[in-house]
Amino acid sequence: MQTLEKVTEDYHEAYFVDLFVRASNKVAIEMYERFGYTAYRRVLNYYGEEDAFDMRKACKRDVTKSSVVRAAKFEQNPWEIEFD
Repeated sequence: MQTLEKVTEDYHEAYFVDLFVRASNKVAIEMYERFGYTAYRRVLNYYGEEDAFDMRKACKRDVTKSSVVRAAKFEQNPWEIEFD
């Protein structure tokens, strides 16, 4: 995760790193939260019949941390996802 975050931040100069995790995978969700990720939105039926959380962590470029503020529409269908 550290390598991914460093490359995303330094090479790509991104505002955030994100990942998708099964909503039922409590162990992984807690681990990512310890790494500084927060649930940005819930994607309905992302894994077939199971939802996923789109979890984000702000990079240093996002000084206001606006990229990790919970989506206005927290629950979304896969076809509604827009990546900014």
